[in-house]
Amino acid sequence: MKKIIALTLLLASLLALFACGKKDYPPVESTEAEKRVVMTLSIDGDVYEVKYELYRAFFLTYKSEVDGGDASVWTGESKDEYIEEIDERIIDRITEIYSAFALCKRIGFDIYSKDVEKKIEENIRVSVEGGSYGNAAIEGFDSYEDYLEALRSMYLNYSVQTLLFRYAIAVDAIDTYYIGTASSDDIDVNITVGKLEYTKEDVKEFYDSDDCVRVLRASFQKQISYTPLEKAENLKATLEAAAATSDTLEQMEKSVLNAIMGSGLYSNAAEIKAGYVIGKYNLERSYYGDMTDAAFDLEIGEVSAPIEIVTDVEDAYYVLYRSYKSDEHFEENYESIRYVYLMNCVGKISYDVSEQLEDSVIYTDVLKNINHSKIGM
Repeated sequence: MKKIIALTLLLASLLALFACGKKDYPPVESTEAEKRVVMTLSIDGDVYEVKYELYRAFFLTYKSEVDGGDASVWTGESKDEYIEEIDERIIDRITEIYSAFALCKRIGFDIYSKDVEKKIEENIRVSVEGGSYGNAAIEGFDSYEDYLEALRSMYLNYSVQTLLFRYAIAVDAIDTYYIGTASSDDIDVNITVGKLEYTKEDVKEFYDSDDCVRVLRASFQKQISYTPLEKAENLKATLEAAAATSDTLEQMEKSVLNAIMGSGLYSNAAEIKAGYVIGKYNLERSYYGDMTDAAFDLEIGEVSAPIEIVTDVEDAYYVLYRSYKSDEHFEENYESIRYVYLMNCVGKISYDVSEQLEDSVIYTDVLKNINHSKIGM
């Protein structure tokens, strides 16, 4: 499936699900304070104005991670260090959003078209009323006011949630433009879809390069244990012990594989056996940056420290074992590897645009004069 969209603010309960219906829920105007411009980004001759309401949403989301629950750091002697640290995270997320908007303009997709506006309205309606899409169910709210209050509890207002819906639609349009409907389980290995042109040799070159690693993954949802980190550390020790019992890479992989299967801590037996291929850019960094970094930091035969992953759909620990790549593995798993290659290409395109936007950041006096200890809803 396509990469998880980086709605870092955990919109699982509100996320876009399309349904038919008229516009029943009027927009809520942001306050003048919320509409203040805190920074600008520029690329391709366009300037994007970032408003306080978006900065606030990300600041409040990351605040406790940065200050460790000690709000006094935002007024202490080292406050500038904390502000710099949180701004790095915020800018990463903001440039991720606006890179999608910039790319949509490049590919000719209008993110403000009538169709996009209709989708956003439909998303809001289903989020408020509840409903279903495929196997997913949305519970909904008793009223529109309750929905808006739920947004507020997640540090969002109407304008920011609309921006994030627009971003989600933009990301989907970009993926469709570049890779079409290709997925990891396409049968025709020679199929070429979207605007990305490639050959099997291109995919093999990627697979063999240092930009691609193969791992075995063991994971579990934190809710299954009262002491999930301790459980993850024990899992790491188990995999290390399994790897240490063998002399060759082939034997090590079998031992680690058996240890993972024996633990019962897996949900996809096919993936466990085939391993998991990761490129430098195919996974959404907002969610899986730590996993990507860990995979590339490992030497073949090494086991990672526990990696905490929190997304819209999971709150889990992962432990990775860096495995080897082979021609046999490539041939047996070409379809899924090709999809990683395609998503890695799109991810690299998006990453490059984000980097350009990050280099263009200019803070306004509004942001320079903000008292971070006072930021709140």
